[in-house]
Amino acid sequence: LIEAVNVWALRFVDQITVHCEETRRQTVARGFPTARLKTLICGFETQAVVLSPHERLTRRRAMGIADDQLVLINLARLYPEKLQDVLLRCFKELLEHCPQARLWIIGRGPLETALKALCRQLGLDRTVTFFDWVDDLPTLLLLADIQVHPAAMEGVSLSIGEGMAAGLPIVASHVGGMSEVIHHGHTGMLVPPGDAHGFVDTVLALIHHPEERQRLGTAARHFITHDLL
Repeated sequence: LIEAVNVWALRFVDQITVHCEETRRQTVARGFPTARLKTLICGFETQAVVLSPHERLTRRRAMGIADDQLVLINLARLYPEKLQDVLLRCFKELLEHCPQARLWIIGRGPLETALKALCRQLGLDRTVTFFDWVDDLPTLLLLADIQVHPAAMEGVSLSIGEGMAAGLPIVASHVGGMSEVIHHGHTGMLVPPGDAHGFVDTVLALIHHPEERQRLGTAARHFITHDLL
């Protein structure tokens, strides 16, 4: 319904800014004149946080993460298009192969109650943690190991930018403007939308190859801190 209202409202505006090239193509396809379109990629303000290996380990232990456990993190509002329900089902499958995995979901939204109920239904209460608010996001991201983002719709995601700035390897759906910041196999991994098994397999591959996680995370941080300047 919101999408339909947006398309209808376009006829009454003089200028549109779009936040990725894919959105620009979609807007042109709806008949909006290219002369009145400007691409304005979203930016974000983040802070450089550094944790020593010892401090990182200590902070993880304080949050109940054992030394042999690996944390996946999802940072997105709790709305249908972010597909946290699919993520929970993927995580249940992933646990069958990697029982030491843990999942942190950070976000607020109207699906919070339903998602927590699904988490209980799937028997994931002990392995999934929901955060509705985080005071120090850059530091929390440094405590995670892989960022997961199976969204069905996306532009240039600010949460992905935050994860890249933190040097996280990222597995995300190949939708919207994601490929404009995540270069598959270089600054992260992109999975076709709707491919839940492919998503699980890609995450598992990173879990089992820490050197690949390091390579992707380093390239992601460099892209944010150098390539965009």
